[in-house]
Amino acid sequence: MKNLNTINDIIDFAISREQRSIEFYSRLAEDAPNTELKNVFLVLINEETKHKELLGKIKRQKNFKINSEDLEKLEIATNVFDDNANEDSLSLKDAMLIGIRRETASYNLYKKLSEASDNEEIKNIFEALSKEEMKHKQRFEKEIENL
Repeated sequence: MKNLNTINDIIDFAISREQRSIEFYSRLAEDAPNTELKNVFLVLINEETKHKELLGKIKRQKNFKINSEDLEKLEIATNVFDDNANEDSLSLKDAMLIGIRRETASYNLYKKLSEASDNEEIKNIFEALSKEEMKHKQRFEKEIENL
């Protein structure tokens, strides 16, 4: 598990996870068996790109603070993102199951950051991000049902 000792560590971690999602969904879009599913992945890529940009903006503005006690309580599950699956050889269903795990972990991360923030604007941004990640998870669940 990666150590996240500062708010910058956490934001950098979140940005890197969004980037990894963009790359993962790009590969899935390339290999999608039909246009409808390809479009699902393209929408996800667009949304994850926006998340990455928002996180970068928060980091640049430096107006997000968490006291060290609350930082220790966050218990961010970094290991969920570091699964050892060979993403290039996954079945579509297995890839979507990984997507569900990662989107759930992102939801949990942003929810915790929202709860830990004293800045109302930042709290609302993290709350919105958490809701979007939950929608992504639900979209994967729906697509798995349709396989």
